[in-house]
Amino acid sequence: MSEIKALDELRGLRDEAASKMVDNPKWVCKRAEEIADRIEAEIAERFMELPVDAEGVPIHVGDELEGGFAVDYVAPHWVLSVGRGAKHDGSCHHVKPRTIEDVLRDVWREAIDYAKSDMWRNPDEVFAERADEIREFFGE
Repeated sequence: MSEIKALDELRGLRDEAASKMVDNPKWVCKRAEEIADRIEAEIAERFMELPVDAEGVPIHVGDELEGGFAVDYVAPHWVLSVGRGAKHDGSCHHVKPRTIEDVLRDVWREAIDYAKSDMWRNPDEVFAERADEIREFFGE
């Protein structure tokens, strides 16, 4: 059974038409259109369209975004609620999960930065930090 009552009615129409061997296809079409209107009305009354980010990707509770979602906040933040009248300006973007490639890229950048600067950082310390991050990818 569906949460949308009119869908069950539509399924019933299928069974009714098959059992009566309806000779008048216009009757079936007219009934189907009436039921479709009730489905549309029920959806409009009970459900809402989700807001979307700048790329058109729907925003859900728990998503991590960066940019202008409801606040002028640049750092990444999590969506705590989505509701009717939620304000967003469409300039926010979903934050892509960090990958192992991102971690390795950071090690490379730190090596290049180290070579360019007078500042010295213990490489073992950097490797330990990045290794911990990689372990998290594997749930260790």
